[in-house]
Amino acid sequence: MRSKLTKQSKIMLIFLVVLLSFLYAKTGSSLRQGDSLSNDLRRIERDFRNANNQTKHEIQFGLEDLGQFIHFIDRLENEFNASINILQRVTSQSGLIHLIEVNNEFLNEFLAQIRSYETDNIKRELSSQSPDIYIDLNERLEINEALRRSYLDEIQRTRPSQNITRLQAQLNAVQMTIDSLNLAIREQQHHQKNALLLLNVSQSVSGTKNMMNFTKQFTTRFIIMFIGLIVAILMIFLLSNFVLWIMSAIGIHTASGKGKGYQYEGYGDRRIRRKIKKENTKNNKDEIL
Repeated sequence: MRSKLTKQSKIMLIFLVVLLSFLYAKTGSSLRQGDSLSNDLRRIERDFRNANNQTKHEIQFGLEDLGQFIHFIDRLENEFNASINILQRVTSQSGLIHLIEVNNEFLNEFLAQIRSYETDNIKRELSSQSPDIYIDLNERLEINEALRRSYLDEIQRTRPSQNITRLQAQLNAVQMTIDSLNLAIREQQHHQKNALLLLNVSQSVSGTKNMMNFTKQFTTRFIIMFIGLIVAILMIFLLSNFVLWIMSAIGIHTASGKGKGYQYEGYGDRRIRRKIKKENTKNNKDEIL
């Protein structure tokens, strides 16, 4: 006992397999390069914009030999190791993204080295500088330090028998403010002395090579999905036939017919019907006679 597919069902099944394979291949293939870095680039660009460094530089360009440039930038970063701080670094086959802090004293030399790297693509460079905002924090620090000295003098003049809890709480609050201002000033001084550089280098691919890569990706994914679906359908078909055979063997009715367990009963029914028919025929003959 086997389940069979009609011709229309086979055509629809083949069409569905081809369609699913095509959609799977199309989803995983792209003519655009650098997609693997897009999420990292958005995140690093957001950090670059939100950073408090007074001076910011952004350099973007593309080149065909990315591996050679990676060796170049590694050597350059080792050369300026004492003057730079690599905050974030993401490298893949489609490009690299480096977020680097560079001491202002060595900034021009570091940028000149990157600008001197030969490439057929146009380098895009953007620079920005934020206004100086450090005077306001220093003034606030001076005010709070004067308050601290005032509270200390008042506590020293207060007799031990008097309640100095209020003065001590005010002194602690002022000290916390002073600590926060000192930390903020140190951070601002660091951001003032160090510029922030965003280096974004992408892998340039020619149109022909790009199309070849796309075709290769699409074909590979289509074949894998097509074969996988065919194997899955065959396994399901064989499994369904096996289940039908088991059901038939144990005597369960199926859509394809009666199970074996009911054949003896059917055979007995036919014998009874033939016996009844013969007796009726005989009785009819006797009545005629």
